[in-house]
Amino acid sequence: MNRRPSRTSRLASSRASGTEDGAVIVLDDEATIRALSSRAQRVLDLEAHAVTDQSFFRRVHPDDRNRIAWGLMSIATQEDAPPRTWLVRLKTGLGPWQWFKIEAAGHPDGNADNALRLHLYERAAPRGPDGE
Repeated sequence: MNRRPSRTSRLASSRASGTEDGAVIVLDDEATIRALSSRAQRVLDLEAHAVTDQSFFRRVHPDDRNRIAWGLMSIATQEDAPPRTWLVRLKTGLGPWQWFKIEAAGHPDGNADNALRLHLYERAAPRGPDGE
């Protein structure tokens, strides 16, 4: 029987090999965008040269910034910090805020210029009083 690997096992395998089937943004230790994968460029509808060397927080909704800033700072300043996940609104090249699940982890090379690696997953807006 030829079974196809589950999505979970494919993600675990791709993370272990340093690749990811989601969109990836690399930030330095001050949350400046250093690189975007081609998928991140498509998902956010941005050109890499247009946002590289900009603060990532320019793309984060004002109501989500403090929460994300504290989490990213703790990851960037602690060795072996566990990954963190948030549901946040990001500004895309199309203009409107869109919801994304962000999984953040320290970058494996430990270089300050590549301190954080963010994986973006498109999401529907949450239901309830916190949604727009």
